[in-house]
Amino acid sequence: MSTFVKQCPGCPATFALNDFMGNPELNAIGMQFEDADLEYNMYYFNHECPNCGSTLVVSVLEFLPLIEEPVPEEVLTGLEPCEGHCMRIEDLANCGAPCRYAPFRRFLLKLRRSGATPAAGADDKAA
Repeated sequence: MSTFVKQCPGCPATFALNDFMGNPELNAIGMQFEDADLEYNMYYFNHECPNCGSTLVVSVLEFLPLIEEPVPEEVLTGLEPCEGHCMRIEDLANCGAPCRYAPFRRFLLKLRRSGATPAAGADDKAA
């Protein structure tokens, strides 16, 4: 397993990779894909505890050991099968395209279900 440790930018709390699964203080709020290289694609988490409220940014690659499905090689962003979800961080819909990013979107939704309650007004949409 990974030796990943992330320190909150707003307080002294530190989190191991497994802490992001089911910790009610870590609310997965979205993801942003910037490049075909997964190294530059990020998950965003709010640290929702007294005296903090910071946002943590973590590379999606850190979570690769926890993704239980094959990750396709092909990136479909902007092509006909693309549903466009990865273009908007606030878009929390599932993606059914056979794209490299789709398993990471599905994992984000799993993180949201296992972690803190989504903020008021946020909801998971199913595609």
